[in-house]
Amino acid sequence: MTELKLYKGTARKLVLSLDIGTTFSGMSYAVLDPGQVPKIEPVKRYPGLEDCPGDYRVPSELYYRRDGSVHSVGAEAAWGDVEMEPDYNQLVHSRWFKLHLRPDNLDTSEVNKKNIPALPAGKTVVQVFADFLRYMVDCARTYISESEASGELLWASVKDTIDFVLCHPNGWEGLQQSKMRQAAILAGLVPDTAEGRDRVHFVSEGEAGLHFCVQNCLTSESITPGERIMVVDAGGGTVDISSYVFKSSAPLSVEETSSPDCVMLGSVTVNMRAQDFFKERLTGSKYGKEVHIKRMMKEFEKSIKPRFTNEPKRAYYFPTGLMDNNSALGIKNGSLSVTHENMMSLFRPSLDGIVAAIKKQFQDTRGTPYTAVFLIGGFSANKWLFTNLKTTLEQLGLRLYRPDTHASKAVADGAIWHYFERFVSYRIAKATYGTSVSVEFDPSDPEHRAQQGSMHLGPAGLMLDNGFSAILKKGTRIRDDEEFTQTYCLVRSPLREMNETSSDIIAYTGNKADPPTFMGTGSGDFKRLCVVRADISKVSDGLVMGMFGPLAAKKISVVLRCGAELQAQISWLEDGEEKRGPAQLVYDDPDGAADDVVSPNSS
Repeated sequence: MTELKLYKGTARKLVLSLDIGTTFSGMSYAVLDPGQVPKIEPVKRYPGLEDCPGDYRVPSELYYRRDGSVHSVGAEAAWGDVEMEPDYNQLVHSRWFKLHLRPDNLDTSEVNKKNIPALPAGKTVVQVFADFLRYMVDCARTYISESEASGELLWASVKDTIDFVLCHPNGWEGLQQSKMRQAAILAGLVPDTAEGRDRVHFVSEGEAGLHFCVQNCLTSESITPGERIMVVDAGGGTVDISSYVFKSSAPLSVEETSSPDCVMLGSVTVNMRAQDFFKERLTGSKYGKEVHIKRMMKEFEKSIKPRFTNEPKRAYYFPTGLMDNNSALGIKNGSLSVTHENMMSLFRPSLDGIVAAIKKQFQDTRGTPYTAVFLIGGFSANKWLFTNLKTTLEQLGLRLYRPDTHASKAVADGAIWHYFERFVSYRIAKATYGTSVSVEFDPSDPEHRAQQGSMHLGPAGLMLDNGFSAILKKGTRIRDDEEFTQTYCLVRSPLREMNETSSDIIAYTGNKADPPTFMGTGSGDFKRLCVVRADISKVSDGLVMGMFGPLAAKKISVVLRCGAELQAQISWLEDGEEKRGPAQLVYDDPDGAADDVVSPNSS
């Protein structure tokens, strides 16, 4: 375990991490006083949970009124008396809204747009996320004001400079980060300025989990260079698997051993299977109505699911709300009986998928032994999952550990540690990143001749469109905040100035070690991530030789900085000295629910 360093700043500051989960959410914070060692604390109180001291999580649920205003949030929405209110039928429930942020490539037969709860009419996922963020920060304000010495004065002194750390699954990308930042702005957490956007930071749940495990599950003496561990963060929506090797213990340095994985096999998929089971079992009967299914699901989620184990029971009973009997359906005294084997079938697919993902990480590192696998996250508390995952991994020679401390607050705590101490010095690129270019036509190259349909006459001769120029290749070891550069020549027409430029950043996700030279029309192996836009008015013109003589051109480099968040700049040479300018990464929203989402300028 390492210790935080003295805060060397000159003004008091607050760092607040928000782990917005699919089913539950939590927060941690640290007050930074000049000359003092910060201390990480969880937010322990939320409205509606006053009788649950030490409960570090709150349900990720909201109720909206028909006019779009928020009626209730958190525990008061999930477990309050909302259903007893006279206007209940006019309210709209929203839960699992985080799943609407997921990238399309993570869709499965169980988790996709068709079978997750719809967003309230007229609301985008950014708007719902913003409403929940606003509620969470208000809870943090209340807790800190009441718990810290002179808490109200403390909050007043730091509220306009808070650094927020937002956690997200391993599989989330730049678009998801940009939407989360947009939600933070909409919620009023930060202003929509360059300085405000820079106060929103990101960390993957896997990397936050690593920082938590280092602090709570390992000691400095027990860490040996070359030792490998795996962190499995089993949450409500996703299960994130991350593998690391310790390179040194003093100072602590860690590297990824393979690209982190993210699978949609969290605890909500067990709920989905249970609901499908009840519906199929009771279809065509009076018990199959939504009100009865909802009642059985409430019993499943609150009582049966958390306590389910390997110990066989004759049956599990779910109240239907109708006090009668139906032997054909297995209903007695108003309760549906479900066998232990049926219950196992609801959990088994999640276990099998998690084991398969762990095996893949194991194979990616060529079977190198791991010292331990750490299981964290809300789903880790499930007795059946932990017991069976432990047994299965032991058969693979892997030891599974679950932290004694609150595993549900692991990500929020770890995110604060990541803000202060970035243990991960190298990451593994999970795809090949590059940009689209025009390529000079070479009639002797068969691949070029196959692309003649895109040939056109450019200022310098015959050119082919849809070329792919790699900037960063899949599997590359990336130093934290390392820069990757590719230089391009922009030839301009003599009739117009060239003051702006834009370049697509494209990911190649195919299986070839060397990506194709050209992007085929409709190829699913290439995906545009974003567009880099930059002001190049300060870049001086140079000359390149064209078909009919010299042409004015600007030579620039696109610089990608790869850390917890992708950033971009442009650079150019001026009198032999490198100059740099800011660039924006503009993400397209494929759902069309919002305008293009812009990341902050890279300074």
